Amino acid sequence: MLRSIINSGDCQNFDIGISFTARLFNRSLVLQLQPRMWFSKLTGIYNDTYNYLMVSASATYYLKSFYASLYYSTADRGLTQYSLNDTFYRGKSSYQLKLGWRNKNWNISVAAVNIFRKNWVDQTSRLNSIYFDQYNTVYNSSSHQFVNITASYTFGFGKKVQRGDEVQTVSSSGSAIMK
Repeated sequence: MLRSIINSGDCQNFDIGISFTARLFNRSLVLQLQPRMWFSKLTGIYNDTYNYLMVSASATYYLKSFYASLYYSTADRGLTQYSLNDTFYRGKSSYQLKLGWRNKNWNISVAAVNIFRKNWVDQTSRLNSIYFDQYNTVYNSSSHQFVNITASYTFGFGKKVQRGDEVQTVSSSGSAIMK
């Protein structure tokens, strides 16, 4: 049987979301919540409809130069418009505990990510049509438990340097020259 990534119908995707941030105890505790509702519909030979709520939440507590952060995100999922492998996919939820220290230009942190997860499954997917069904599993090391150690240093240069919120930056810290 020949498969085609061209569906005989349409793909309709729509999402709406909002972000809430609360800064409590003289900005020592920052709580964030981002709910997002997705609406997806495929017509044609890959006819499918899926609506879901995705939520991510975080809490960060600052104590002088130290900080502790908790993060959780529900599983990513939805419908795929063009694919030979799937029309519906479901990822894994993710969570982490992060401890860190920051002082002027330095930011050092240790994060335990998905620490209670024992498997390597990153995503499962399916393709359903009137002619055949297909199921796939994707394995990935970032879905398994791991510990991430990060150290960054910001070099100041120019007349005036403005730094962003380095605590929330995962890979590097940002800076910009202001005239």
